[in-house]
Amino acid sequence: MSVVDLLTWGPWYPLNGASRNEAIPHQVGGLYRIRKVGSSTLSYIGQTGPSSRGLRGRMSNLLGVYKDIMPYRDPHTAAPALWVQSQMGEKLEVSVCSLDVSPQWRKGMEALAIFLYRQAHRMSPDFNFGRMPTGYKMPSGNNSKLKALGKLTRGQKTEERLSCHINGISPMSSLDDNVTSSTWCGHKWSPWFDFSRIDNLSEASTGLYRIKSVNDHELLYIGEGKIKSRLKAHINKVNRPQDPQGRIFVHRDRLQLSWVNEGDWRGHKHQRLELENDLIAAHILETRSVPRAQFLGK
Repeated sequence: MSVVDLLTWGPWYPLNGASRNEAIPHQVGGLYRIRKVGSSTLSYIGQTGPSSRGLRGRMSNLLGVYKDIMPYRDPHTAAPALWVQSQMGEKLEVSVCSLDVSPQWRKGMEALAIFLYRQAHRMSPDFNFGRMPTGYKMPSGNNSKLKALGKLTRGQKTEERLSCHINGISPMSSLDDNVTSSTWCGHKWSPWFDFSRIDNLSEASTGLYRIKSVNDHELLYIGEGKIKSRLKAHINKVNRPQDPQGRIFVHRDRLQLSWVNEGDWRGHKHQRLELENDLIAAHILETRSVPRAQFLGK
């Protein structure tokens, strides 16, 4: 059975009232997708674990979508954007996919679901990767640390063109089946280097990167951001005995890395996240495995 066959979606139900809908699994984890009623495109794809009432409980985190005031980004990062849709009179609905798998695999399946949608529509769901509708500013999170610092901010209308309004990037054209190749997924990857080459990287070098063990044909990790600082952060976890990612990277003398730091997308966080997501999903499709260190870090 293909991993894609695990993505079995249920019927569509109204999002308003979904937290009380007994047809949505209780204390069961999995994926969920949200759209405007009757739309062929999605607003959001997400995942949740079995704790806190699972999929049905996750719907309670979206109750703020139907309040008078735009919700904060906690407890759900997409709630502010969905609130805007609701305020515009759009009816929203949700469909779920139950998955009895590990958290690592569940997050991998979320990446795969987003990847398959991006392949079909040449774009991401509207509000994944931190996007907001044009004309609205994203609110802050809502936690004790932000409150103590006086940094709680409500979302609001704006005439500014913000990073959360910038269009996403379409998937790259090539889906090379070798995850270690120099052209994997249409990118121009650097040669594979030992980790000793980290110090030769510029602090400003931003893009995508991948990590593997010497002579291995699968990847340990796929990431994005400022490459040098991100790689050093991974290696620093080796000194934390309880860190699950550090235990994988402990044999750092056998690790190799390769990166992509060319492309207009490098300066846009959400576009880097889209391409990172595609790489993780492509790895799952090609190897039937999630990179071993993926989704283990804090």
